[in-house]
Amino acid sequence: MTIEHGTYGKNFGILLIFITAFLWSFLGVFDKFISVNGILVSGITSLLALPVLGLSDQGKRFEVSGRILLAAVTYAITTITFYTANKLTSVTNVIILQYCSPVFVLLFKAFSSRYQIRKREIVSVLICVLGLVVFFYDRISTGEVFGNLLALISGIMFGATFFLNAGRKANPAASMALGYLICALFAIINTFVEFLRSATMPAFTIQDIWLLCITGFIIVGVSTILYTKGIQLTGALTANLVAMSEVFMAPLWSVLFFKDHIKGLSLVGILLMISGTIMESRYEPR
Repeated sequence: MTIEHGTYGKNFGILLIFITAFLWSFLGVFDKFISVNGILVSGITSLLALPVLGLSDQGKRFEVSGRILLAAVTYAITTITFYTANKLTSVTNVIILQYCSPVFVLLFKAFSSRYQIRKREIVSVLICVLGLVVFFYDRISTGEVFGNLLALISGIMFGATFFLNAGRKANPAASMALGYLICALFAIINTFVEFLRSATMPAFTIQDIWLLCITGFIIVGVSTILYTKGIQLTGALTANLVAMSEVFMAPLWSVLFFKDHIKGLSLVGILLMISGTIMESRYEPR
């Protein structure tokens, strides 16, 4: 049995996605210590991640098709709307709305190939979304309407990215590479527009530089390699649900770095998300 087939291969894929989520969970903490705006952070770290992806076997199989280009666009929109929404509404609202993405994975599956959604899938997604809401229950706010709308768009595009990168004709390494290029281009355009408005360029501190390097080369770059391999070994829905583990890992770093507290209700939410993920990952075919 090769690693690409059977239960062992699928479990290995789940492990890779989980480690990916582990790395993603540090992005918020690192972003707190970087002084430049989020869009510029996204563009710089995307550029730094490209050579890391190119060093992997996945990065060498670079080809472009309609599906790959669409996956690249959805990933870029996910990233751009996520960072923009964080400036307009609460981080809690953004996380909740973005990680409703498994719902959209199911919808994309249903509409794209007349896929019959199973009751188990619906129950798994509802349990995970309920766990997400319970986890952040006491931190939910109304926020700004436009910011919440952008966060919802980010969630839809996040689900689309998982769906497009999990198909047989998908090439997640190519789509992620193109998505990084789009993010970098958007950051350049945004920086140029800001320069025209204020006649000033972003100022980087020494701390900014080394944090950006760690984020780009290690957190984003390495996680991309793990993601591109893991998404090929798991189903789109399972991968998305496993990625939700980022939601309860990130607050742990906040407890360590910023002395935040996790309440009992949050632990209930964590258990619900884990239960829903296990239910789906146990039965979804690769």
